[in-house]
Amino acid sequence: MATPASTNGTLDDDLSAKFDAFRSALDELQRLRAENARMTDEVSQLTADRKALWNWINHLLPLDESEWTEDKFRQLQRDSVPFEKVLEELRQTKG
Repeated sequence: MATPASTNGTLDDDLSAKFDAFRSALDELQRLRAENARMTDEVSQLTADRKALWNWINHLLPLDESEWTEDKFRQLQRDSVPFEKVLEELRQTKG
């Protein structure tokens, strides 16, 4: 059974439109996967930074409040390393 040319053209247009919509959806899926991977990496880095911060804080803070004297505080200020430097060193050793 022969299909009229006008119907054939309409079917081709419809198929082409559906394929374009499929390609757009596939492109969006790939973009979302890339964004998800980037965000996962960012969360991992933030988690590592948070752990490093807690380690840094625990290193600086004495466990016993009776140790909090003015001399101890000045010693901590003198001996402490800025957190940004600690993070940078951690990142360099990891990478």
